[in-house]
Amino acid sequence: RMHRTRRRQGRNITAIHDLACGHGLVGLLLALRFDLDVASYDLIRRPAYDAFVGAFRDVCGGLFDDDRLYFSEGDFNLDPNLNRLSATPPATATSTRVLALDSESLVLCIHGWLVKRV
Repeated sequence: RMHRTRRRQGRNITAIHDLACGHGLVGLLLALRFDLDVASYDLIRRPAYDAFVGAFRDVCGGLFDDDRLYFSEGDFNLDPNLNRLSATPPATATSTRVLALDSESLVLCIHGWLVKRV
């Protein structure tokens, strides 16, 4: 369904931002299915996230390199348009690019609340 929506609207989704990701599995599954970069955000990095990444790397190899995965830990204060959301790759990555929120991003917030502050 995502592929049809993407073509119909003429958008090319290149990255997923998974807010309040918890264990991170939803974002990782979407990254696997649609071959996308994924940035995961949560208050803490859970051991389950690293276990899932390790398992996916064992099976899928390069799709889950550090250059494709980002994790930002902490409490995020986002502006109402979410346009300051970004993530940097881990220190082990060979790339230094920032995965920023733009018109080619898909934002997920399944496990948490996304609140517009006034």
